[in-house]
Amino acid sequence: MRARSAGLAPGKVWLTDAVLEAIIDEARRTEPLESGGVLLGWWDAEGLELVVAQMIGPGPRATHRRTRFSPDDDWQREQIADAYVASGRTVSYLGDWHSHPGGGDRPSRRDERTARRIARSRSARARRPVMLILSGEAATWLPSPYRFTGRRLRRMEIEHTIE
Repeated sequence: MRARSAGLAPGKVWLTDAVLEAIIDEARRTEPLESGGVLLGWWDAEGLELVVAQMIGPGPRATHRRTRFSPDDDWQREQIADAYVASGRTVSYLGDWHSHPGGGDRPSRRDERTARRIARSRSARARRPVMLILSGEAATWLPSPYRFTGRRLRRMEIEHTIE
């Protein structure tokens, strides 16, 4: 699976329909509680655009609440390692995604703190992690990607299809 090179704009997230559908399915499963997970894929050579090729869900021991969720970290780490090896070491951790059921698409202060923590984590290897927020409910879920720039999360453009 490759992104089309023509017409790409800086700061764009390329997201497959299959990944978006999997994220929406997970959000619906736990609605009205938050859920989330991990984004896997790769950055372009300039580090401006990325392809999200896979998602990992919250894990079996995750906790879901109305305005936050806590993932099953150990399970997610295993899934990330397995995906990395299975991809021939081409797919890596890009950042996280989570839902805001019935809420807005803007990052909360907790989201900003989480992105900052990820950026500072050596094991994450993501100095500028991406955070995708899925806002809305039922049939109206809207994905909004952000990239941590060292101080805050800044919105990015998104494309939903990759051939």
